Amino acid sequence: MSSGTAYSSVLVIGYDKYPPTLLYQTGMASPMAVTRLAYQLQEGHNYIDLAQALAITHRNSHKNQFRQKNIYTVLGGMFVNNNIATTSKLSVATVPNTWYVKAAINRCFNAWKSQRARTLANTETDGADLAVGKYSDFKIMYNSSGVGNYLLPIAAGTTASRGNLAAGEWAYASVVDEAGSEAHFMVLGDHAPGAKYAALKGWVETRALPRVENDPNMPDLNSDSVKDYKVDFLNNLNETEDSNPERMVLLYEDNDKAPFHITELYHDLDDDFNDQFQGYAITSATNPTAMIPGFKAVCGLIRIYVDTIDAEAPILFLDVSNDQESF
Repeated sequence: MSSGTAYSSVLVIGYDKYPPTLLYQTGMASPMAVTRLAYQLQEGHNYIDLAQALAITHRNSHKNQFRQKNIYTVLGGMFVNNNIATTSKLSVATVPNTWYVKAAINRCFNAWKSQRARTLANTETDGADLAVGKYSDFKIMYNSSGVGNYLLPIAAGTTASRGNLAAGEWAYASVVDEAGSEAHFMVLGDHAPGAKYAALKGWVETRALPRVENDPNMPDLNSDSVKDYKVDFLNNLNETEDSNPERMVLLYEDNDKAPFHITELYHDLDDDFNDQFQGYAITSATNPTAMIPGFKAVCGLIRIYVDTIDAEAPILFLDVSNDQESF
């Protein structure tokens, strides 16, 4: 799949209510800047890396603003079908915004950072300064889909002359094992030995599992083969019905197992599309546009799926906050 296209512009919200002088005098935060991106979609799966799109649009490096390992906020969007005779369906998904996904990404980040530090410490420089890449930063892919499937922002131009903004280097992070095999990081899916390391699956594979047996391990301190709680004085203090011991068993045993699946995360750990459903839109001849609700995207990674496209590709507008949340 070839790279898609996107228009971009910048909106600034807040000046109507809070003039710049008042903001600085009162110590309030500066007005929130919002970048509007418009992506020209391809049929099938389309991937968006908001950190890359914003860095290209604003010519701003991660050292100042757009680090990928953050949570990006999409305030809303609009899906426009240019072929009004065709019914198109669009779904929006992101990496699941959960604590364990962020923990898995942080585990990869720490491994990447540690290997770089160890490599520099163990390298003989003969007195020469050894500098890492000027714009080097941790970046992770959505899944095993190729980098060529990520859409790039473009200048608006005309229908016949829309082209990508001039993009620079955007290399996703990787590590090298003792045998010299390199593996790039991705969030979802299964490992591809020697090529891709799946953060979420690796996290599950290295976690201790909670106890899954049904019966609680209640004490029998006097070794009379009767659980102590069944004959405990306070447990039986107000017993007036024969069923009370059974009720005590229910109190101890009900909900003793975890409410979540022990070895599965979200839906299917090995699935490249084990992601979080964020929006769905349908356009037709009578309704050629559809609104997309706002959502948050971990690492700014988004997957868009379009089922049907005719001669002219549909456009997806996204209003993206320039401010991110760290994790």
